[in-house]
Amino acid sequence: MRLPEQKLWDRLSHLMFGVWQAQRVENRVGINTPDVFFASPADSTCPSGWIELKVYNPPVRIETRWRLPHWTPGQQDWARRMAACGSPVWLVVHFANTDRIYVLGAHEALEAQNKISLFDFRRRYDACSLSWKHATAQEILDRFEESWYDSCVGAAMASIAVGPGSRK
Repeated sequence: MRLPEQKLWDRLSHLMFGVWQAQRVENRVGINTPDVFFASPADSTCPSGWIELKVYNPPVRIETRWRLPHWTPGQQDWARRMAACGSPVWLVVHFANTDRIYVLGAHEALEAQNKISLFDFRRRYDACSLSWKHATAQEILDRFEESWYDSCVGAAMASIAVGPGSRK
């Protein structure tokens, strides 16, 4: 029986077949390495990068505060370090029993790790979401590009707020 994360990969790779070259990695490279590395087409403005896949059962009550489970501190640190070097990292979140996926860039994903209600998560990140049922491969690739750009801008704004020479 395939695990939910494997099913998410099956669905994503099927939708993107012929558009990108993707390789499931799943810790073959090292501990905390994301699940997938992909190379985008040469004519695309979307950079190649790493994807961590997560499938969650959302809280029953929409106001319940929660954290993204199973996204370990090591994975977060890996994403933070890679993003700081300019390497794109995404977190693709699928809530079980829905047709929505959320494509979050590293900055958005690290921000989403703060304890948040499902209502606030959806309100804040619905612009990052797509419907499985209606998304085309180009729309998915566009969402990766947009979230990468948003994540770069968010990280730059956060570093400006902290100030030069400061470390978080």
